[in-house]
Amino acid sequence: MDARANKGTGARAAHTLRDESPTAPLRAIPDDLLIRPRVDADSRALFELFVGDSFQRFGTGMPPFAAVEDMLIWLNGLSKNRFEPVATVGGRVVGMGGLYIADGRHSHMGTLFLGVKEEFQGRGIGSALLTTLLATADFLIGLHRVQLNVFSDNQPALGLYRKFGFKVEGRHRDFLQRESGYVDAYTMARIRSAALDGAQTAETNARIQHALSLLRPRGGGKNDGVVSFPTWRRCNRSG
Repeated sequence: MDARANKGTGARAAHTLRDESPTAPLRAIPDDLLIRPRVDADSRALFELFVGDSFQRFGTGMPPFAAVEDMLIWLNGLSKNRFEPVATVGGRVVGMGGLYIADGRHSHMGTLFLGVKEEFQGRGIGSALLTTLLATADFLIGLHRVQLNVFSDNQPALGLYRKFGFKVEGRHRDFLQRESGYVDAYTMARIRSAALDGAQTAETNARIQHALSLLRPRGGGKNDGVVSFPTWRRCNRSG
């Protein structure tokens, strides 16, 4: 259930965050973690992420991509307005997040997905990607609503999303066939005004500021591959 689910084009979920407690301290993030934009050279590593066992079980309702080209068609067709950071550790791509902004009267809203390679789960990488996406949504684009879908048995992901202000809005019963049974899925959303003004304000802001620190250019000169944001017009909406 990624951004395509909202277009009625499929049910490829993208939430494989079984990697960390929602209360995991930020110091768990590896020292050599880098968050940067997705580039063409990342395609093979991302293909391996999306066809991996963890993503296939907890992150998607569709069969694995047959080839890298099929994956790129999917990614490039999600939205013309998008922000897609990848996480690297030691120069190796180990995770990806996506924020896809809707058009027209839904332009206040974005759909989010995350995935982390199984062998790198439990190291705070999912949290780093999520905080980066929310920093972008809140402060650089000004989105009012960010939404996602997640399978009901992905308890670590549910806990993490709740910690960042997401709330369950609906439950899709028997959403997906898995092995000999079915699994439900939740629709979750985070309203910016509620997330920033609610009880979790201090912790949420601390995590977002940490994400922004990851994005600042290092070395004082060129960007050196650290995230540079597209020049979207900031939404002029309250909240």
